[in-house]
Amino acid sequence: MEKFNWFKVAGYGALIWVIMFAFVWLLISLSLFDSVISKIIIVLAAGVLSYLFTPDAKSLKPSTAFGYGVSWVIVGVVLDLLISMRFMADLFGRWEYWLAYALILLAPVIHTMIGETSASVSTTH
Repeated sequence: MEKFNWFKVAGYGALIWVIMFAFVWLLISLSLFDSVISKIIIVLAAGVLSYLFTPDAKSLKPSTAFGYGVSWVIVGVVLDLLISMRFMADLFGRWEYWLAYALILLAPVIHTMIGETSASVSTTH
């Protein structure tokens, strides 16, 4: 059974949040934030970033992977409540915000499922 490292999980959650905060801030400062394309890019970036931060999928159970996603969402929402809301009052009313967090939540599980699929394919060949 894999041990759930809370310090590591919270650290990765905070790091994902910092990277996404900086990315969104950059788009806002370049006046590129208001387009639908930029919002889709933000959502995809959040999912890809979470996917890349997921530990080795071959040894990760789906329930543990889901725990990573839930933890990262909790860390991000708390940081948004404390920091981001000061800059964007309507943050929690934006569709891209919730879609990005949905991908952050599901990315570790998807990573684990892909890892299991590729592991089973490589053992059968």
